[in-house]
Amino acid sequence: MRYWDDWICDICAREFASEDNLLNHEITHREADIECYGCNQFFTTYGGMIIHLESGACASRIDAQDLNRSAAKCFQWKKWTNKAFRWRLLNYGTIEKGEYPYKCPCCESAMPKLSSLFMHVASQACEETLDEGTIGKLQRYLFNRHWGGENSR
Repeated sequence: MRYWDDWICDICAREFASEDNLLNHEITHREADIECYGCNQFFTTYGGMIIHLESGACASRIDAQDLNRSAAKCFQWKKWTNKAFRWRLLNYGTIEKGEYPYKCPCCESAMPKLSSLFMHVASQACEETLDEGTIGKLQRYLFNRHWGGENSR
């Protein structure tokens, strides 16, 4: 039997009921070193930056609809969504409440938002990685499409 004191944060001594909770908490102690592609704000996780963009709060004016459409346009879209959702994302860019259009290419877990997909991949829940493979290609595609390439806004 495990006890909470088995999962204690080395930095702040807070106790957690599970190793996953501790790992998620440790993110709060990280240096915010991921700069938003559209403004000068910094985030501790790539998923956190995507949440910022999805919210529409970024000075770049990129929002969830823009990101959803871009994810559906990426050449490897079949790896993280299906044909029906892709059509909706391309034509409307919106997701209805209760829908899970995104899936992890590694473990097939379903997610309601693009940020959820990036947070899942960055977590210990799956073997996919942020910077490599399919998700790495999506990450680079989003950057090039919106901020770096010929197709940028």
